[in-house]
Order: sequence, then structure tokens, then C-alpha cells
Amino acid sequence: MSKRRRPSVEDYAVGWICALPIELAAATEMLDETYDSFENGGSSRYNLGRISEHNVVLACLPKGQMGTNSAATVAAELKSSFPSIRFGVLVGIGGGVPSADADIRLGDVVVSLPGKMHGGVIQYDFGKFTANGVERTGFLNAPPTLLLEAIARVQASHIRGQDTRLREYISHFNRVPAFSSANLGRDVLFDANYRHIGGPTCEKCSKERIVERGLRNNDVVIHYGLIASGNLVIKDGVERERVASELEGVLCFEMEAAGMMNTFPCLVIRGICDYADSHKNKEWQPYAAAMAAAYTKDLLSVIPPTAVAQARTTIENLREKQVIEETLNRLPYAVEAAFNSYQRQHERTCLVGTRVHVLEEINNWSKKKDNRSIFWLNGWAGTGKSTIAGTIARQYYDKQYLGASFFFSRGGGDIGHAGKFVTTIARQLASNILPLQQFVYEAVALYSAIGTQSLSDQWRHLILNPLSKMGSGSGSPSYLLVIDALDECDDDKDIQVILSLLTEAQPAFNNILRVLITSRPNLPIEVGFSRIPPATHCAFILHHLPLEAVNHDIVSFLQHELKTIAQDQALEPAWPGAEAIERLATRASGLFIWCATACRFIQEGDFYAEERLNSLLKGSTSSTVPEEHLNEIYMSVLRAAILPTYTEQEKGKLYDHLRHVLGTIVILYSPLPLESMCKLIQVPKQRATKILVRLHAILDVSDNFTGPLRLHHPSFRDFLIDNQRCRDPDFFVDKHRVHHRLAESCVKLMSSTLKQDICGVNAPGTLADDVDKTQKQQCLLSEIQYACLYWVQHLQDSNVLLKDGDAIHQFLIYHVLHWLETLSWMRRLSEGIRALLSLESLALVSSL
Repeated sequence: MSKRRRPSVEDYAVGWICALPIELAAATEMLDETYDSFENGGSSRYNLGRISEHNVVLACLPKGQMGTNSAATVAAELKSSFPSIRFGVLVGIGGGVPSADADIRLGDVVVSLPGKMHGGVIQYDFGKFTANGVERTGFLNAPPTLLLEAIARVQASHIRGQDTRLREYISHFNRVPAFSSANLGRDVLFDANYRHIGGPTCEKCSKERIVERGLRNNDVVIHYGLIASGNLVIKDGVERERVASELEGVLCFEMEAAGMMNTFPCLVIRGICDYADSHKNKEWQPYAAAMAAAYTKDLLSVIPPTAVAQARTTIENLREKQVIEETLNRLPYAVEAAFNSYQRQHERTCLVGTRVHVLEEINNWSKKKDNRSIFWLNGWAGTGKSTIAGTIARQYYDKQYLGASFFFSRGGGDIGHAGKFVTTIARQLASNILPLQQFVYEAVALYSAIGTQSLSDQWRHLILNPLSKMGSGSGSPSYLLVIDALDECDDDKDIQVILSLLTEAQPAFNNILRVLITSRPNLPIEVGFSRIPPATHCAFILHHLPLEAVNHDIVSFLQHELKTIAQDQALEPAWPGAEAIERLATRASGLFIWCATACRFIQEGDFYAEERLNSLLKGSTSSTVPEEHLNEIYMSVLRAAILPTYTEQEKGKLYDHLRHVLGTIVILYSPLPLESMCKLIQVPKQRATKILVRLHAILDVSDNFTGPLRLHHPSFRDFLIDNQRCRDPDFFVDKHRVHHRLAESCVKLMSSTLKQDICGVNAPGTLADDVDKTQKQQCLLSEIQYACLYWVQHLQDSNVLLKDGDAIHQFLIYHVLHWLETLSWMRRLSEGIRALLSLESLALVSSL
């Protein structure tokens, strides 16, 4: 190799990264020319040279610093030092995964090649093995198209036997003693279950445990497919097989690629030096590194220099990625929809050893490659559907096969309706299934107002068409879309539209996506599923499970919760005893929400926990209807909030206050913090706090009441507004009356606070995004935003007729423009337009 004056920094277009000195040595052997390093800057740490017509930068990880983080650091520094780099190659050694589908031998080369459901490299976390397998931690980018095109040309040449250049490069290494194949020992593969006996070689290992394989000539074989990347070396055959079965189709393991693929466009090339088992040694490392380097030179030699010059630099690729992310972020998004959103972080998954049968059914269904791409888990209120959905979502999220999740909640704001359902799912799918991202981005860029269009159009452009462009996902695990509590969507027509869209989309799913839906067996959903052919979906009725199996799970839950209460209250370790737990389980009648409410009720009793337990055990057992037992425990919680020391007159006032506050909480379309709710309905905060402090068994509130007030379960709302279930008039809430009162409160609040230029910008034409977020929050408090968004809906649901000259009329005369301006600051003006149309319809009805 001759030496000449180096090109300029801007002339270097290819980055070649190695992890080990032996890999760097092999790479340097493949340079046609070497160049001097630059005197200034950090380029002295790099080897510079030329391969064919390409100027190449060779970089190596610091000695002893292996793994994804170190690789990411080196790649970032390389891009910074050489801003004209177009792409990279990560070249070195790896541990092979021989299988019936891939006859991988030592010295073979594995090249990362993307599939329908992966980018060629999968990241996994060896610090986090679970009973459900390996938890992978990210979908990684595919190599640049330029490199994939070169792979196709090289592969075609090899198929035709025209691989003379590769043979030439390999021959070069055989003339270098450090890399010569003459130094190699036998290529031996032991049974995966057989561990190394000890010592630097396998001389003591049993020859009877060697896997018999057919003879093969000495030619190096190039394998193309999936590479697994993680931070720890696999040194066990059993572990290799287990991880490989989880990752499906993996050809080798390595330790650096996962740190680079999403920030540095590159191809991973690995020479196989061992079989990732306990028998590994370093004997084959130099030769394997040489074979990978030889293939890399062969690949670079077929890439035209003009194609490299026309390719985007890594910095330009990063900017493009930012544009895609910014465009996707324009889609309306329900932040609380995901199963693991901040608001849901305290929600539990199924205890180990419970709900085994139903979880197994769902998991088995999800792995099948048949036409039944929809699984409907239906059950009565309180039977644990959401907990099961959350458990499944967690499992698939940890394995990186959760496509998206949307957990509906009536009265939960954006997750109480379908307005942001499709756009939220689209954003999650684009984030979690990287091959889908470009197609979703193109749809958003083409249809800028897609978020305001019908659910059908949103679905077609954002979900259906992108999935259709991906092709078939056969051969790889399907991604899962989890839709929980579909019956909690506030519009029955939207529910049926969603089911119809899912049915129509099944051919486009192509084994890429499967859908788990949970709901109560409500009429709109049953009608929707009746229109779905039985051959295309599974149905599982949760409340039809054998009572013995359900009781077993309920007993396990009660044992776990009551043990915690006993510890917190310094009760006897054996409290409350097996008999009491069995009686509680019987009273639960298969409803987990009964158990959860009972345990919160007992725990809330603090010093009187045992007395509260006894009150539940003494309750009526005459009814066999589960709902009756749920009604009874809700009534017990409400009555316990009214202290017996109050006079009858005081109790009467307290009942009024309780109905007012609780009625507001269950009727609100979006949860509010206590202070905001009190300002809206004009109730002293101190009074509301005293009312709610004894209701933690049914309300999910923080200790200081700063977070939004939420119900633990929607069944309490159903109970409180149904006079056939809540038969005590002291607690029953008339929903129409509460809606009317809330509409009046909203209008009153808006009339007293809305004004021109409410944010004090004093600059007409200013964009909402140009105003500081904190300033807008200070001017548009939560209660004001709620009033602006929902006053018309409360008016509609109150069944009150409009009259000329009433408060609504006066508000519209003096404040309609102020209201629309406020909505525009909130970026919700389109909802104001829809509200005006609804108001117009309401006015027409009132005039009849």
C-alpha cells in the first residue's frame, strides 16, 4: 500500500467502524491507499484511506469499551469530525446461531438485511429476561438504500460464481500470518444443552455431544438476514437458543449495532468466530474479522462514486428524520390513551398465577397466522377486562410487539370519545413499526387537515393504505393493537364505525397487525360483532369462565391485598384468615372490582379496618346477581362517609353537598383537579375536600388533591345515576339535573372571565404556537378551558330547551367571539365550530 497526501475532510464519504483492534487491523489491510491524519482536530484517532474510488475513515472503539453506548459515542464523534460522511459500515466478529434454516459455520459472514417487520438489526436487553421471554428495547432503522442496492449486485455476482474479487481479498489475508486460515482449529458445534468442561480448548469436552453436520467445502458463505444486538456477550447454548426463538430468524449476535442504527445510517457485517455458547474461544476471531473485512471491500467496490456523492450526508438524514417526527406530531394525540401513560402508571397488571387461561388464549391467538385477526374479550363490568388488557399490552410492549394501544374511559376527555382515536393509533404505529413510519408521514404531509376528517377517511389514509404498502408480515410475529373498554366511547355510532373499519381492514393487516378489543356486552358492540364473519374473529366471554377458576384468582388477589393491609395496619400476619377470605370471594360473585373496592374500603378504615371487614362479611348474601353485590358495596362506601354523630339536619345538608360534588365528578366529560372543579361549580374547596376524603375507595385522588379527580372504575358512575341500582334517594344523582347545573356553571364562568385578547398578547394575528405555553396556562386555567370545550355538550344532555333572553342567549350576544378566540388559543377552534352547529340544532328543537 502506498502513501500519499490525504484528501480534505469534506472528501470522506464512508465511515468504517470496528469494536476490536483485530477488526481495525483487518480493515486497514483492505485499504488500497492510506493517508496521513489531519494535524488539527480529532482526526488523529482515525485511520484514513481509500477503497476503490471511496475515501474511507476507519474508527475503532476505545480499548475495553464495548457495547451499544460506546458505539453510539464513536459514531457521533465520527459524524462531527467528518460532516460529509454518507453512510457507515459496522464490521467485525459475531456469534453465530446455526439452525435448520441457516447452516452457519465458523468463518462465514452475516450481513444485516431488513425484512418486512424489522430493519435488519433487533436490539434486546439481556439485563431484563422475564417469564415471557426477552424484552427488546427498540425497532432499529434499515440500512440506506444505496447499500441495499450494492448487496443485491454483490449477491447476484456470487450466485453466478463471479466472486473473483472476494476470493482475491480473502487470498490476501491468507498471506498475512495474523489472519491466515492455517492457524485455525476444527469447526465444532456442540449440542446447545452441553456446557464446556473447562480449559482454554474443548479437548476435555465429550465428542459424543458434537452435532453432526454435513461436509462443506472451504468457501466462505455469506448469509443475509437478522442480527441481534445487545450489551452483553451470550456464552451459553441454551440461552442462545432461547433468545433466538424469541427473536425468530436471528443469524448472529453482536454488541454494537443497536447503538448506531437509528442515528448513523449503516450496514452491519459480522464474521462468525464462535457459536455464542460456553465453548467459545478467540482462536477464530482474526480469521472471522478478515472475512468480514473482505466482504466489506467487495461490497464497497461495486458502489459508483457518483451514487455516493448524490446520497444525503448523515447530518442531512438526521434533519429529514426531524422533519418526519415534526410532521407526525401534528396529528391530534390523546396523551392518556396509551396503556402506560403517566395517568395510568399506578394501574396494576394481573398477579402472577392468575387469569392464566384467558391470557394463554390471547397469547396463542396472537401468534397464529390465520384470518382471525380480531379478538373480542367481553365481560360484565368489574370482571377484570382492563387489567387483562393492560397485562397483555405490557407483555407485548416489553417484547416490542405492541403496535398501539387506546384505552377508552368515559368522562376522560380525549379518551372518552373517538375524535382522536385513529390519529393517536397512527402516531403510535408509526413510532413502533418503523417500516410504517414513512408511509404514515407521507399521508400526513399529503392530507394536512386529516385530523379534522371523518373516521373513515382518517383510517383509510393513516392506517389502511400504509399497512397495504408494507406487504405481508408472514414469517415474523404480528404486532398487537389493544383497544380497551370500547363501550366507554361516548358515541354508539362511532363504536359501530370503529368495528366496521377494523373488519374492512383485515385483508390489509397481512399478518402484520392483530387487534385485541375489550368491552362489556353492550348492544351496539354486539350488533357490530354480529356483522363480522365468525371466521375472521375470536370471541371470549369472561363471565362464562368456570366459577372455580375465577374464585381461585379472586382469592389470590384478596390474599395479596389483605396481606398488605395487615402489614400497614400492624395487624396479625395471618389476618384475616382463610375463612374470611373465602367468604369475601363468595360475596364478590366473580367481580374483581368488588374485591378492589372492598380492599380500598377496608384500608381507608385505618384504625377501624377490622370493623369494616366485618361489616362486609355481615352483608346480605341472598342475591346471586353479581351487580347486586356491587351495588351493596358502593352503598356501604357512601354510607360510611356520613358519620353517625351528625344530626338529621346536618346529614340532610351533607347529602345535598355530596350529591352535588360526586354528581359533578361522575358527569364531567374530562376530569378536573379539585380546585378547578370547585371554581367551576362554586363550591368551597374545604367543603369538597371534607366530603371526598372519606371516599378513596371509589375515587382515585392524590393525597393532596392536586391531580384530576377520577373514578377507580366506571361501574360506580353507572350505579350512581341509575335509580334502579342506587335506590337511596340521598345518594342517587339525576344526570339531567347535573348536566343542566354544569351548563349553567360553565356559562356563568365564561361570562365573567372571557374577554378580548384574554392572553394579553396585544398583537392581533399572533399564532397560538408563538405564545409562551406558561403564559397561556396562566390566562386559560383548567376550569376555563373545560367550560369552553364542554358547555354545549352539557346543555344538550340536560334536555333543557333554550329561550330568548336566557343566560345562554345573553352569553352568545356578548361573548361568542371571546369564546371562539379562547378556543383558538387552545388550538380547539374546530370543536367550537361543531359546538355551534349542535347549538343551532338545539335552538331549532326549542323553537318547535
